[in-house]
Amino acid sequence: MEGTRTVQTAFRFSPELVSRLKRRARLERKSVNAYVEGAIQNALDSGEDKYARLEAELKEIKVPKEISHEIQALSSFKVEFTDEELAADDRLAYILGK
Repeated sequence: MEGTRTVQTAFRFSPELVSRLKRRARLERKSVNAYVEGAIQNALDSGEDKYARLEAELKEIKVPKEISHEIQALSSFKVEFTDEELAADDRLAYILGK
């Protein structure tokens, strides 16, 4: 059986974080490398579960083939403001680009 191939890399951590990592690794009777690798693997695995769950939920969403008349009517809805209203509200004028 072949050994697992690893790649050496470097990270920059604050001295406080390195101290905490060393302490935690010692408590779990692991090397700092093994502890950090396990922590990262656990974080990635739990994230994959979350995304797999979201992907499954997305597949369950039923998208209508046609847009309802009510939704279509909303797309033609317009609000007009008078020049006086725009002059009285700088933010509104800015949002509308006037």
